[in-house]
Amino acid sequence: MAGGGVVRFVVKLIKMALSVLKEVSKVILRKGKAWVVKVSQGNQRIEQLREEYEKSRNEREEECEKLRKDAEEEEAPEEKEKEAAEEKEEEEEEEETKWSKMDEEMERICGVCGAGGPFVWGN
Repeated sequence: MAGGGVVRFVVKLIKMALSVLKEVSKVILRKGKAWVVKVSQGNQRIEQLREEYEKSRNEREEECEKLRKDAEEEEAPEEKEKEAAEEKEEEEEEEETKWSKMDEEMERICGVCGAGGPFVWGN
């Protein structure tokens, strides 16, 4: 009979061990599911942040493009004014060069004739 008591003791021990193993496996499964849920939530959050980033990046790009266009529109009249001023300056220089050449020619002519300077004629 002593052998029967040992068998019952081993059976009780195995049942206890099985119940502990069941509890441990439930906890592990819960933790595993919780971990899976947390990973899933983390992936969702990462995706959400990625979408927010893309949206804000697109908004910044649109704003930069708008600012670039505005700057180009502002530069266009300034460039036209600058070009007009340069053209006017060139015309004035050409006019001045033309008159200085005419003055030199008149001085040369008057010097050859002995009539005096061009400004003496009016007196």
